[in-house]
Amino acid sequence: MPSKDTVHRIIGGSDVPPSQPDTVAVAAVLARQAGWDIDDTVMRVRALWVAAQLVAPLGDEIESLDPFALGVSRSISMEQSPPLPSLPYFVKRAQDQWLGGFADGTERGHSAMVTLVGSSGLGKSRSLQEFLRRLPTGWRLWHPYDPTRPQAALEHMAQVGPRTVVWLDDAHHYLHDPGAETAERVTAGIRTLLCDPRRGPVLVLATLWPHIWEKLTTRPEAWRSDCYAQQRELLTSIGHHWFVPRAFLPEEIEAAAHSDDPRLALAARTARDGEITQLLAGFPELKSRHRAAPPPAACLIRAAQTYRRLGHSTLLSAVMLEETALELLTDRETAYLTEDWAQEAFSYCAQPCRGVPGLLMRTRGGKQDGRTYYRLSEYLDESGGFDSASVPEVFWQAAARHAAPTDQLHLASTARAQGSLHHAQSLAESAAAAQPEARRFLARLRMEAGDLYGAQRLYLELAESGDTTALPPLVRLALIAGDLPGASRMAAAAVTAGHANELVIMAMEYHQTDPGWATFLANAGSAEDARGHVVLGLIALEAGNEKVAHEHFDTAGELGLPPNGLTEADVDLLTRGARLFTETEPPSNSL
Repeated sequence: MPSKDTVHRIIGGSDVPPSQPDTVAVAAVLARQAGWDIDDTVMRVRALWVAAQLVAPLGDEIESLDPFALGVSRSISMEQSPPLPSLPYFVKRAQDQWLGGFADGTERGHSAMVTLVGSSGLGKSRSLQEFLRRLPTGWRLWHPYDPTRPQAALEHMAQVGPRTVVWLDDAHHYLHDPGAETAERVTAGIRTLLCDPRRGPVLVLATLWPHIWEKLTTRPEAWRSDCYAQQRELLTSIGHHWFVPRAFLPEEIEAAAHSDDPRLALAARTARDGEITQLLAGFPELKSRHRAAPPPAACLIRAAQTYRRLGHSTLLSAVMLEETALELLTDRETAYLTEDWAQEAFSYCAQPCRGVPGLLMRTRGGKQDGRTYYRLSEYLDESGGFDSASVPEVFWQAAARHAAPTDQLHLASTARAQGSLHHAQSLAESAAAAQPEARRFLARLRMEAGDLYGAQRLYLELAESGDTTALPPLVRLALIAGDLPGASRMAAAAVTAGHANELVIMAMEYHQTDPGWATFLANAGSAEDARGHVVLGLIALEAGNEKVAHEHFDTAGELGLPPNGLTEADVDLLTRGARLFTETEPPSNSL
C-alpha cells in the first residue's frame, strides 16, 4: 500500500502519478468506500493512467526554442570573422531586474501573467526571451498560433499544465483583434488558468503596444458599454505590467558601448537619444528605404498600412495589395509601369535592411491556403496609410474580392461605422458563406436599410441552423409585421435559449413610442432583469396604475443593476424611473 504522502500526492497533485500500482491501489480503496464496482474502477484507472502517460505535454522545451520564432527582432548585420552570434549581447535594463522576481515566484508554485508595454523595436520580446533562461529546468513554452492565434488559444488553453510558459507576443492578436466575443473567451481562458492552483505554476508572458494597452485597460464612462472588462481585469488586477522606456539610461548606454559585440557598441555610439534597440532592429535603415521607395512600392506600403488601419489582420493578400496599389498610382506613374512592376515593387519592399526583414515580409497562409501574403514591418504597422474616413473605393472593392472572410467582416464593421452601408453590405455578403457571424451582421445591415423581408429570411436561416442569437431580431420583425402569435413563439424560444436580456433592451427602446410592444417584450424578459421591471413600472405609472408601478420598481431595486454594466440608454431609463418613483407616493396597504 502506498505511503500517506504518496496517497496525498495522488489525490491532490496536478501531475500524473508516476506509479501505476500506487494509483490503482488508491482508486480501489476509494471505489470500495463509494460502493462502486472495484474491478471496473481498477480497469478504468489503469487505462486512464496509460493514456495520460502517452499524452504529449503542450509546448516545447525552452532550451530548444528559436528566439526568432518567438518574435524576437533580427539585428543589423556586420561583417565579422569569426561570424557574430545571431543575437547581440544583451544589456540588462530595469524591466529585466523586475522580471527576475517572477522566476523566483515560480519556485514557490506561484502563477503569474507579465505584460511588457511599449512601441515597436524596444526589445520587449528579447527581454522576455532572456527571462526564460532564468526558469528552472523542466519548464516548457507554448506559443499558440496554429491554425490561427486566437483559435489555437481557444482550443488548447485548457490543456496547459504546470511549469508551462504561455507565450503571447503581440497579445493584441489574442485580446483585441479577433472580435469581442472571441477575445473575451480567450481572456476568460487565461484568467481560469492563472486562478487554478492545480495547474500551476504557469507563466503567461505578453507584449502590447501602448495604444492597444490604453484601449483594453481604460474604464469607460458609466453609461457606455464595457467591452473590455475581462481584459482590464486580467491585465491590471490579476496580471502585472511594465512600461518599457524608449531610451536606455546613461549607465545602460555605457555598458553597451563597452561591449565586445561590435553591433551593440556601434549602436551605443551612434543611436540618437539613447534609442539603441531601435537602431539594432534596423529602423533607421527601414525609414530611409521607405522614404526612397519608387511609386509602385510606395503604393504597396500605403495600401498595406491602410488595410491595417481599417482592421485587417496582419496577413495581407498579395493580389489584394497589387490591385489596390495599381489604383493608387497616378496616370503618369501608371504610364511608366513595366510588365513586371508588381514583382519589382514587392521585391523592393521585401529586401532586408542590414539583415533586418524588409518593409513587407513575404509569407504564406494556412496549411490549406497556397496563396501568397505579405506582413507589414512593425516599424510601419503603428502608423501611416489613408485616414479611415477618406479611404478610396478600391480598398473596399479589392477586399470584397480577395480578403479572408474574417477580415472582410472586420472591414465591413469599419465601413458600417463610417456610414458606408453599401461597402459594408458588399463585404458582409462576401464573408457570409464561410462566417455565421457575417450572416448575422448582414441581416442587421438589411434591417437597418429597411429590407425587412431580406433580414427576416437571413435570421430564419440562422435560427434553423441552430443559431439562437437570431431569435430576438425575429421577435422584433414579427412585431413590426403585426404577427403577435409569431412574436410570442419567438419570444418564448428566445427566453428559453437565454436571450431574455435582448428582449428587455428592445422593451427599453419602445417604452415611450409603443407601450404595447414594450409591455409584451418586458414581460417576456423581465424575470431576472431590473430594467424590464423599470419599463413595466413606467408604463403602469403613465397609465395611472401607481400600485403596479411601485411593485415593479421595488422588484427592480431588489434585482439590482445588470451584470455587464450600464449603457447610456440604461442610465436614461433608470434615471427616469427613479425620478418618477420619488415623485409618487407608494400605495397604502390599509383597507
